[in-house]
Parts: sequence; C-alpha cells; structure tokens
Amino acid sequence: KHVSGKFVICVGDVVTYTLLKNGIEPNIAIVDYKTMRSNVNFEIIRKFGDKRIRVKNPAGRITPELWNAVRESINMNGKIRIDVDGEEDLAVIPCVFFVPIGAIVIYGMPNTGLVVLEVSEEDKKNVNEIIKEMEV
Repeated sequence: KHVSGKFVICVGDVVTYTLLKNGIEPNIAIVDYKTMRSNVNFEIIRKFGDKRIRVKNPAGRITPELWNAVRESINMNGKIRIDVDGEEDLAVIPCVFFVPIGAIVIYGMPNTGLVVLEVSEEDKKNVNEIIKEMEV
C-alpha cells in the first residue's frame, strides 16, 4: 500500500526478488546478481523488465555509466532493469538525486530488512551533501 500508484526504484537483488514475489513491479530495478557478495540466481529477476541496461560499476564507486543509466531510465517508458557488472550498492545515491519528490526508492539493509524511502526535499539535500563529499 505504501508504493501503490507511485514511481518505484529498487536497488538490490533481494529487494527486487522480494517485490516481484509479492506482485509489486518496480519501474526500475538495479541488480548485480549477488547478495552479501555471493552469487545468486533469481530467475524471476532475469525475466523482469521491458528494457535492460548493462553497466559496469566497481564496489564503492558510482561510475558515470551507472549515473547516466539511472538518469536515462527514469525518463524511459516501461519497466527497466539495470544489470550492474560489479556492485550496485551506491546506486541509491543517483536514484534519490534524479527521481521526483514523492517517488519511492527501496533498498536493503543487510541483516535488517528493506528501507522504503519516499523521497523528500530533505532527502535530496542529504544526497547533495554526500555527493559534495565524494571523490570525483
């Protein structure tokens, strides 16, 4: 009920799997086919998406390729899956940066659960501060 009728991006394989298994199709799913740095094979994830974008993104970084894929996918029609060769954990940052206020970004907290973030002005300010502190 928290995501019904909203623009939804999910980041992570377990998050995407959980949403799809519960009948919730996000607008965008960002996955790397790993969980807790172990390989996973969630066939339901591989079948998701009208369009797929493949990017490379090493752990602990946000490459321009990932940054652009998030930005472009938000403006595409249909369901989009971004397949990351590397790690997708920091993709939450460009997601919050690019989505409109009120969109939902869902990501996992290992050994804790899911975070469902309805993006606010405050969230966008926080992300901008994080970006300013990152190495470029």
